[in-house]
Amino acid sequence: MVEPFRDAGVELVVGMESRGFIFSGPIAYKLGAGLIPVRKLGKLPAETVSVEYALEYGSNTLEIHKDAIRPGQRVLIVDDLLATGGTVRGTIELVERYRARSWAWRSWWSCCPSRAATAFRTSRRRASSSTDPRMVS
Repeated sequence: MVEPFRDAGVELVVGMESRGFIFSGPIAYKLGAGLIPVRKLGKLPAETVSVEYALEYGSNTLEIHKDAIRPGQRVLIVDDLLATGGTVRGTIELVERYRARSWAWRSWWSCCPSRAATAFRTSRRRASSSTDPRMVS
């Protein structure tokens, strides 16, 4: 699961509540990176930044600690699955507020590592040819 990102210089791994923690913790450990939790409204203890995002049947709010990411850091966003994409889009928006260099990755790609590596390379090419901090495909 970490092979496509082993030499990418990932500094932080972001995991979304709560199943995302199952994958993001071990991935951060294997990459030697820090772990940043993204949680639902009111669950983080320090000052936070939040984003409201759409769900299939309503909306929800995600938060990240205000001091979690420095501009320019390389951030890997890990999600456990993709339904409507609202949670990962909300998380990407939070990470982009820090002007971090980010990649989104879903654990279901672990069954198809070449697919994950292709998405990662595509994201890196887009980022290197743009001033836009979004590196997410």
